[in-house]
Amino acid sequence: EGEVGCTVELDIANLKRNKWVNGECMNKLQTFENFLSHLEKESNSGCATDPHWRPQTERIDDKFIPYINFIGHMDTVSADTERLLRQVGAWHPYGAVGWGKNQSEAVFQSKSASIRVSEAKLKLGQYYTPELEERVEKLYVKDYMHPVFNVTRSLDG
Repeated sequence: EGEVGCTVELDIANLKRNKWVNGECMNKLQTFENFLSHLEKESNSGCATDPHWRPQTERIDDKFIPYINFIGHMDTVSADTERLLRQVGAWHPYGAVGWGKNQSEAVFQSKSASIRVSEAKLKLGQYYTPELEERVEKLYVKDYMHPVFNVTRSLDG
């Protein structure tokens, strides 16, 4: 194994299905650090970038910003999902029950989901170094600074 931060491999099977990434470029993107390097210099890398990897501020035209009435975050996915489903009147039929091992729990409320999130956070801490986090936050600084997106970053606190 290499240095911490360099050993996390991207999901190669998913990359192979990605119409934006060709075989030569896929070889360049096999570690998270290389993936970040690609995003940092995408215009000069010779590789196309999946539009899903771009900052939201580049993907959403400013004229649509006033129409955004919900922003959810992965770190609060359970509460955000409930809030969204209640907002559209779908909490009881689609979110309140029918989930979990016995289908008796609310969406994202199951103990097994909480365990998976905890395990993922532990793995993240092993590979996602402060240096890599700083690079990600610089890449997406406009998203972090955007008042509508309400994203916090660890560099701020």
